[in-house]
Amino acid sequence: MRKLYNKGIMHAKITRKPKSLVLAEVTLTGDDLAKSFEEIFSRHNQKVEIKGFRPGKAPRMMSIEKIGANFLSAETMDKAINDSFVNIIKKEKINPVARPKISVKKWVFDSNNTNRENDILEYNLEISEFPKMKLGEYKNIKIDPSLRAEIKATHDEVEKIIDQLKKQQATYTEVDRKIQNTDLVELDYEGNVKGVVKEQMTSKNHPLTIGSKSFVPGFEEKLIGHKKDDEFEIDLTFPKDYYAQEFQAEKVKFKIKINLVKEVKLPELDNVFAGKFGHSSIANLKKAIRESLNKEKEDMKKQKIESAVLENALKYFKVELNDIIIEEEQRRSLESLKNRVEKQGIKFEQYLTMMKKDEKIVFDELKNQAIKNIEVGLLLGEIARAEKIAGKPEEIARKTLDFLVAEATRK
Repeated sequence: MRKLYNKGIMHAKITRKPKSLVLAEVTLTGDDLAKSFEEIFSRHNQKVEIKGFRPGKAPRMMSIEKIGANFLSAETMDKAINDSFVNIIKKEKINPVARPKISVKKWVFDSNNTNRENDILEYNLEISEFPKMKLGEYKNIKIDPSLRAEIKATHDEVEKIIDQLKKQQATYTEVDRKIQNTDLVELDYEGNVKGVVKEQMTSKNHPLTIGSKSFVPGFEEKLIGHKKDDEFEIDLTFPKDYYAQEFQAEKVKFKIKINLVKEVKLPELDNVFAGKFGHSSIANLKKAIRESLNKEKEDMKKQKIESAVLENALKYFKVELNDIIIEEEQRRSLESLKNRVEKQGIKFEQYLTMMKKDEKIVFDELKNQAIKNIEVGLLLGEIARAEKIAGKPEEIARKTLDFLVAEATRK
């Protein structure tokens, strides 16, 4: 559907397109641009300081030169676009849900010229309206019954946590003897493949607990029997499924120097040990660990149920999303990623280098998740309206999801 109209000197051709998109082809001339310019000029002119004149009282051309003709031109164009955009969405009763796409086709404007007859601005607007949706039979969703099964912490899981706590409280004593299992060793190592040293396989004063299986299979075992200050070489063949593809099934020769050997002594499991973690006995400590593990498992179960419920509800949900609304969510997700990375003390440029990606690749990779985020948000919003779920904006999504889970797990 196309619609043409004039508002003053503004000419706009409106076309409604599929996926809730509205295209506006806009032309502004004469009085509209003059009005925008005068408002911009007046605002900045009040602050201009020119020797011999009070602020705002200097000759017009002197003020324009001081402010900057190009600056005024750019500001005028921005204001003209913003004002005409507001007029269009009001007249057409458009409810934008994302920033519009703006493409300037023609801009002829001279800040120094008082005659506006030849001034012209032509630009296109792509506006995303609230998409049309169909909920479907969201009350009929079902989930796998196994997701609801009760899961409790096992004896082994509790003991594993106890072992971790013991290691946290361990004492280390330097020893002058051969390396044994469970010792803490500090070593220098340098790995090379076919005579070429690999930086990823090189380290100084690297701490390694023998038996932790935290390094390449076979590496720790080949240190047993050596002593402080020993220098030697070992050969290893890396696993075929090693996480770094370049080393998969590769033969690596390591030069090794043992700098330090420490014997690890673990604390006794007694009330003194339990007291370090705020409990009067080992039994109470284990009880607290079990309760904490059970809560974690319940939280994970809840998350899995919620994910399954949403996945099933989305199968019934029908909505067509346009690129504008998707890209808006991608930009939001990208900014969120940048903030998370920088909170870890890493500049985003460094992160990109480590990931061997550029920002466009990361932006594109966020698309699928962005689509899902939008669909979930729209789904929950529509169900909340259909079910008349009330509350503060930040509460409605949670209440709606709880309602869906209750419906899906009722039987």
